[in-house]
Amino acid sequence: MAFVSFTAVPGMFAGPERRARRRAATCVDRATYDMLQLYRTNLEVRLQGVDEEGLSNHQRQIYATVAEKLQTRVPASGAEWDEIYTLERLMALLFSGAQLRQELTRRLDELADEKVPEAERFRREYEGLSKPTRQGQPSAADDGVLRALLLRVVETLQATARRRSLAKPIRKEAIKKLLFGVLFGFGLLVAPYAWLSIDFPGPEAPLVSRWWSHFPLYSALVAGGVGAFFSRLMQLHRDWAKMPLEEVCSHSEASYVGLRAAVGMCGALILYYFFQAGLIDGAVFPQVKKFAIELVEVAPPAVHMAFTVPSKDLALLIVWCFLGGFSEALVPGLLAKTEGQISSGGAAAKG
Repeated sequence: MAFVSFTAVPGMFAGPERRARRRAATCVDRATYDMLQLYRTNLEVRLQGVDEEGLSNHQRQIYATVAEKLQTRVPASGAEWDEIYTLERLMALLFSGAQLRQELTRRLDELADEKVPEAERFRREYEGLSKPTRQGQPSAADDGVLRALLLRVVETLQATARRRSLAKPIRKEAIKKLLFGVLFGFGLLVAPYAWLSIDFPGPEAPLVSRWWSHFPLYSALVAGGVGAFFSRLMQLHRDWAKMPLEEVCSHSEASYVGLRAAVGMCGALILYYFFQAGLIDGAVFPQVKKFAIELVEVAPPAVHMAFTVPSKDLALLIVWCFLGGFSEALVPGLLAKTEGQISSGGAAAKG
């Protein structure tokens, strides 16, 4: 009988969760390394397209520095990306003539594709430098001025790429916290109905509990908090690429998440008292006296069952309070409109 010997691999007997994290980290590291090598080889090929004979003495020194550093292979890391970005900026100083202008056009197109705010400003500046001084004569801008512009464009592209790279893990953490808040809020909204199914009162019990008298207010506050969480979640998912890095970081802070929930609940509370006072009336607005949890019974020949649902007016309250937390303009606009009506009414009374 043959025996197969093996050497234990570190982490072989680790828990499933730990192995999953290790595989994810390995995948990210491998992808980062592959992208780094691709970036490096692209720079190597592009360096070969530079005519060394047409370079000035200073440019030849830059050429030699770039060529030497591109020959060095080191593992992927944040510092290695910094070095690659440095070499890319140095290469921008080697272009001249038609090649320089072609590189500028390509980089400006990249800025536009990335929807960088400065893209249009850079393009207008380039067009201004490229205008001929007189009809049929070339522009007055020499290669040195265009190289300086190209360098600024490359720096902007690199800063955008680095900011997005730094923002991705922060965004992921922020989404986790906001998603937890949304799911927790939905759980709080559903919990009373689940509790009714466990401790459903019989016909001999006229009241369930005095705590149920606060159920509409409870539903309004929770719906406002869920709306605020959902609003932040949608904004972070949609606009994170355009957000400043500081704003992305703030979304991952517990204090900011709690503040947004508090603002949403305050907006929902204001709407609740507007409905209670009768200041907002109409078919699409709830009536306080009709707040209830209804028992819907399905009789034979269908499957005989019964379930609890919020009444139409209670559902409308939840919807409007959710919108009060979701929209940052709904409650302030309502308050401003009410203030205007009070002011105009007071002025009319004085007159």
